[in-house]
Amino acid sequence: FPGTAYPQNTKKGVTDMKNTKRYLSLLLSLLLIFSLFSGLGLTASAGTLPVISVESGEKTPDENGLITVSASITDNPGFTYGTFRVKDSQGLLKLKSVTTGLSGASAAVGKNNLFSVSTLEPGSNVTASGVLATLTLETAGNGTTSVSVELKNDDAEMLVNASGQAVPVSFTAGSVTVKGAEANSCVSV
Repeated sequence: FPGTAYPQNTKKGVTDMKNTKRYLSLLLSLLLIFSLFSGLGLTASAGTLPVISVESGEKTPDENGLITVSASITDNPGFTYGTFRVKDSQGLLKLKSVTTGLSGASAAVGKNNLFSVSTLEPGSNVTASGVLATLTLETAGNGTTSVSVELKNDDAEMLVNASGQAVPVSFTAGSVTVKGAEANSCVSV
């Protein structure tokens, strides 16, 4: 009946209510912890480093002793320019020309196996992922060599964006096997 207290039930009702509050508190705490870890996971995937990787494969030089090798970029956050060096572990290759497959970018070859990729529009970033550079390389003979693209001066930690900030990057070398090449003494790196 309303207003009538039953001493044997009052204590049990208070205990049940306390237990319910404890369970709800525990459940809310777990949900909060789960949501925090979920947010950290999203942040980590959004901060993935771009990777510049060189294709691997077997290459046969053309009649001029040239082969082409692609270097691609993934997870590109945007950069304005970068100067890169092509390295090969056996000294078999010399960079002769370069083109880029990135929309809104241009590429130029320099001395000592250097090349650059930059935006066509000043003050903007190249944000596309894909073929960063198609490298045309002169061969000095047959063999297997590890080919890598790195930032100039072995400074493998940055590209530069339109704000002048460093853009961290990682690199993956490729393994290129040159077959059917004639010895070419003009390759010196």
